[in-house]
Amino acid sequence: MACRYCNSEEWKSASLVYREGISDIRSNTRAHGLGVGTSGIGLGVGGAKTRGYQQSMLSKAASPPRRGFALALFLAGIAILFTLGAASGSNFPLFDLIIVILCTLGIFYSYQREKRRYDAATAVYAATRVCQRCGQFYRDPYRSKMRSNGVIIRAAELRECSLS
Repeated sequence: MACRYCNSEEWKSASLVYREGISDIRSNTRAHGLGVGTSGIGLGVGGAKTRGYQQSMLSKAASPPRRGFALALFLAGIAILFTLGAASGSNFPLFDLIIVILCTLGIFYSYQREKRRYDAATAVYAATRVCQRCGQFYRDPYRSKMRSNGVIIRAAELRECSLS
């Protein structure tokens, strides 16, 4: 499968480009010092540790899809607050119960919707390639049409990504 921009046969999957572009950084340093001044001799000792990671721009562009459950967490928080309100002797226990039921249904619906979106995005990500000559992202036309939990991904729905 050749790149449609430059016809190069050299490509890497987006997941490999993502993993290759992340570096783990760990460093330790120590210092000792001796000084002589008007008030006498001074001795200093110090040290530091650094940890972190570094990621290339290409690796950031090739990042996998992220899960987003913010709405479900928000609704869960509201449901917990209203449950606590009903348990503490609220003046409107029926209203609190209705809110808790609606939030529970909303949590279930938003979770299912996000799971379908994430599965479709993961299928698209699995078909994404990076050309080693020109650096363009493109999709494998055969893998782009795969079925993921009932969702068919069509080539017209795919968005191209450019690093320029």
